[in-house]
Amino acid sequence: MIFSEIPGKITCPYCGGEKYVMAIRSGNTCRGEFWSDARMYFPMLPRYYPVQRCPLCSHYYFFDDAKFGMADSVMLKGRQKKLIWKSVWGKKYDVIDKEEDLRSRKEEQKTKEMIALEELQDKIHKEVCENCFGELTYREMFEAEKDLLIDGVSDSHRELFLTTLIHAYNDAKVGRARSEKERIPEEYQRLFRPYAIRLIECLGESKTLTAELWREVGDFKKAVELCQKQIAGGKDTNYVRQVLERAEKNDSDVFQITV
Repeated sequence: MIFSEIPGKITCPYCGGEKYVMAIRSGNTCRGEFWSDARMYFPMLPRYYPVQRCPLCSHYYFFDDAKFGMADSVMLKGRQKKLIWKSVWGKKYDVIDKEEDLRSRKEEQKTKEMIALEELQDKIHKEVCENCFGELTYREMFEAEKDLLIDGVSDSHRELFLTTLIHAYNDAKVGRARSEKERIPEEYQRLFRPYAIRLIECLGESKTLTAELWREVGDFKKAVELCQKQIAGGKDTNYVRQVLERAEKNDSDVFQITV
């Protein structure tokens, strides 16, 4: 698996704070996964995380509300020759008697320029690797509500936030999508149900994800009823059948859909 690592820069809409993330990664959809909570994960094709946290002011914001652009040094390799040329030949040197001395000064300046550029590249690459696409933990997602679910937030952003929160919770619960499996504290387990129900209210009862969420919160009868209604209405898909099967067994764990 080969990734092209080109850094991008996100600017916080609150304070203007910047952080580097991966702007482009070449990859493919091999080994893709589709989970019952509608989480699609392609390990060879990462995507931007829809919710970000500013490293300076600690505010949370939606990715599409931020200003995004390529990092200042994104084209360093292509620009090095131009930058060095400008630095070396644009400088007014004192009159030098010997041609060797001039050549020596040019080479010295070139070396310093190259070192500075390489150091900047290393710095940005390190920050990009640390931030990657800015994934947040489920704890951070629960905390982010105060910044994101405010008066006037659009329905699409509300649904996006709640879906992302559910995904982050389940990522940690089963250890998927670069997250480590962990024991979820009871306080967060209790919070899961009301957030899942809020997402259900956004989705309505016509979607299979709604039945899946009722299953995950333990309301198996409701989940079975919705799945059967969808099948009767002609929505007899592999996804619906697998959610129905789990609900009939009183199984509330999120699971990977099999083809």
